[in-house]
Amino acid sequence: MGSHTKNVLTVKSIAASKAAKLRDGGGLYLVTKGDGRYWIFNYSYAGRRREMGLGHFTRLG
Repeated sequence: MGSHTKNVLTVKSIAASKAAKLRDGGGLYLVTKGDGRYWIFNYSYAGRRREMGLGHFTRLG
């Protein structure tokens, strides 16, 4: 997967994975903690790494 690859995750790959942190590209990660899953966005601001929580993972469809 290249450094600029985006939208890598699919519903099937998420369901099949046992990893605690899945990369979707562009700084977006799906994190599993306990029974819940949520989205995290990693970015840099003023030369420091930051992490922003974006909310719970909900499966549509």
